[in-house]
Amino acid sequence: MTAAPDRSAEAPGGLEGVLNVLKPPGMSSHDVVDFIRKIGGRRRAGHSGTLDRAAAGVLAVCVGRATRIAEYLSACGKEYRVEIALGETTSTGDATGYTTREEDASALSFDDLRKAVGRFTGRIIQRVPALSAKKFAGMRSYDIVRSGGVPPERTTAVYVERIDVVEFRAGRRATAVLDVACSAGTYIRALCSDIGQALGCGAHMSFLLRTRTGPFAIEDAMTLEELGAAASGGRLCELVVGSDRALGFLKGFEIDRSGLRKVSQGRAPENGDIIKVMEPSVSPAAGSDTARLESSSDPERGELVRLLRPEGGLAAVARATTSCGRVEFSLEKVFL
Repeated sequence: MTAAPDRSAEAPGGLEGVLNVLKPPGMSSHDVVDFIRKIGGRRRAGHSGTLDRAAAGVLAVCVGRATRIAEYLSACGKEYRVEIALGETTSTGDATGYTTREEDASALSFDDLRKAVGRFTGRIIQRVPALSAKKFAGMRSYDIVRSGGVPPERTTAVYVERIDVVEFRAGRRATAVLDVACSAGTYIRALCSDIGQALGCGAHMSFLLRTRTGPFAIEDAMTLEELGAAASGGRLCELVVGSDRALGFLKGFEIDRSGLRKVSQGRAPENGDIIKVMEPSVSPAAGSDTARLESSSDPERGELVRLLRPEGGLAAVARATTSCGRVEFSLEKVFL
């Protein structure tokens, strides 16, 4: 399922919620956020996961108080369609770099590729690309490179749910199209480079399209032109997804007025304040960081949940633990 527009997401203070934006190639993620700030009249906006300038696809942009849920959306799994160029390695791992190695890939077959990509599913260790947003000593890696420095080599553990070979075109410069479902933090450029190394011919990512981030799918994404037209017509508020709907992959607990008063005072609601329990309405997408979204590695922190108002809307994000049939909450973020 995909998150549906929440037509009640316009708050008295202005535009509130999450916009499912189709980022075009050639713009940075920050450029897209600036565009949304301009047409929405809100200074407070941010995205839930960077897309490279050359890449396109789903960029969830949080506006107003919804910026406070960006970290939960960032932890959701991602899905991509990627074109991989086999037989050519580049300095950046994608088409923006210069060629560092060339090999004849004409001997490769569809079956060779299918077997190779199978080695990169499950939990894998990746080298962090030099041109990445990863921070070292307070500086982003790509800023270190642009200033003439060399960032230290680092590795990161990620989870790849699946890699499907959609298309393969044989030749000296063979190309393939892959569908990848993975955890947040996965470097697709590094994945393409590693696949090329495993095949012995080298490779780079020639194009990247993000097709899903958490509950937001490309089928529902809106172009900047569509968003601009909606803003001009006073309809932009109809396109945002409210924070409660955007976090629909979390279990929900509707609480009564007594529970809301406690939450507004920074106190956790009690069992008697619960009106009803709602199971997740959408999927966070394959490969989500379950340690952050579903059940904490710390048993005392428990499962991340939504606390909802009786009339609808997000009251708080909390951790819930169950003991002897009773639920105990620990507030993380309050939205009252």
